[in-house]
Amino acid sequence: MRRAPAGGMSGLPVRARRACRALFAACALATALPVTAAGTERLCLAVIGLPENKALTAAPLYAEGASFTVTYLHATTRSPVRETYRADATGLTQVEIRFAQPAAGLPTAAGPGETWQREGDQIVVTMARRFDGVRLRVRAEQAPMLDVAGRQTALAQWGDRLVGLVPTACSTGAK
Repeated sequence: MRRAPAGGMSGLPVRARRACRALFAACALATALPVTAAGTERLCLAVIGLPENKALTAAPLYAEGASFTVTYLHATTRSPVRETYRADATGLTQVEIRFAQPAAGLPTAAGPGETWQREGDQIVVTMARRFDGVRLRVRAEQAPMLDVAGRQTALAQWGDRLVGLVPTACSTGAK
């Protein structure tokens, strides 16, 4: 499973960067956050099928700044990885990643303002990496799972593919 590079989408080809920016801009523009009767914003996390930009599902986050996790088995080591993100109306912030074995695509040291520590058999990296949205290449054998407010979604249920996670306004059909 692969994420967008830590610096955003700079590692992607120009056409892919443009498509991602267009997707994220369209989601943000078309779904300006509605205000509920209580006066609070209703924020959801949308799972988008890429490259066709098809909405696959959405899960309510219930509050601005709510967190969610993505778990999977690393493609090489087959050991579990747990990534934690916080969402707001303008994007996602990766706040933590936990793993047992260092491997390709995982942090090798703490960056500026980050921490790197061992907790039992886990390496825990805390961070504040900002993204417009996150692109994930999911494969069934890696058992990718999204957990939003206790609601788990198997990301491979739509097949081995590329998906995007983006904050968006909740629609009446989002569950």
